[in-house]
Amino acid sequence: MRVLVTGGAGFVGAHVVAGLAAAGHEVVALHRGPLDPERARLIGAGAAVAPVFLQGDVRDDEQLERVLQSERPTHVVHAAALTPNRAQERTDSRRIVETNELSTLTLLVAAVRHHVTRFLYVSSAAVYASGDAERPLDEEAPLCDPCGLYAVTKLGGERLCRWASQTLAIDVRAVRLGPVYGPFERSSASRPNVSAVCLAAHLALAGEPLRCNAPHARQDWIHGDDAARAVGSLLTTPLLRHDVYNLAGPSVRMDRLFAVIGDAIPHTRVEWVAAPEQANVPVRTDQARGPLDWHRLVEDTGFRPRFTIESGVRHYVTCVSHR
Repeated sequence: MRVLVTGGAGFVGAHVVAGLAAAGHEVVALHRGPLDPERARLIGAGAAVAPVFLQGDVRDDEQLERVLQSERPTHVVHAAALTPNRAQERTDSRRIVETNELSTLTLLVAAVRHHVTRFLYVSSAAVYASGDAERPLDEEAPLCDPCGLYAVTKLGGERLCRWASQTLAIDVRAVRLGPVYGPFERSSASRPNVSAVCLAAHLALAGEPLRCNAPHARQDWIHGDDAARAVGSLLTTPLLRHDVYNLAGPSVRMDRLFAVIGDAIPHTRVEWVAAPEQANVPVRTDQARGPLDWHRLVEDTGFRPRFTIESGVRHYVTCVSHR
């Protein structure tokens, strides 16, 4: 299998590239900005076949065509995306739509021309409506309306994938990711907001107290290595019964997460505060959603996460502590 991964040096994309390369697949990672050589080394450290890194912008139609023509991937993982904050949604809306949605159309049409076997679109749990934080959400759960611009583009990308499947006869699947954490996570212009796991771990490593406003709030974090394994399963399972799959981990409360971080990083201090404005690990309770139900993925691919929140946080802290 030869896989083109867009956004291949970004957070999720880097985990996917590393996981596929470690499993012995040929991987071409397309990334927008100049690649940090140390990051490239870390991504390819466990590779059975070293990944190829190419610089390019998914908004450039001609460049995408050249990459597909020269690299001849059999499979595509479209993970390139801007994950903006609210200010960026207002000031950079066109680039967000072009990157997250219109590039999907360009890549789908090019993938048909170049006989790609399967196309996997990386979507997001942001497409779901907020509501009961305890009720699990399967793939048929209500979708957000109104949505933030990021969710709008992810829903648009999913609908373009469905159109391509029906009209262009290409095998297209989408995976809706819950919150991911892992050693390739970092704040960037494309993804300014890091996960609570990353934020809390770095604060604790720096000796700062962890201040949070919602001890009982839940998140269904999944380790990036597990997310990469699930992507690999969706690429290689011959027969998939659905076009959309949820992917997340077990639901974990913030107080349990902080306890786990405290076990991994001695002398971690925790303070519970009244409002997000007082927190350095803030939680927005006005956009709560239920945990993702990922039984469909398990039933069709046999995938199971290898990391619990305890083993995942230990692994994460070990990785970032030695860099």
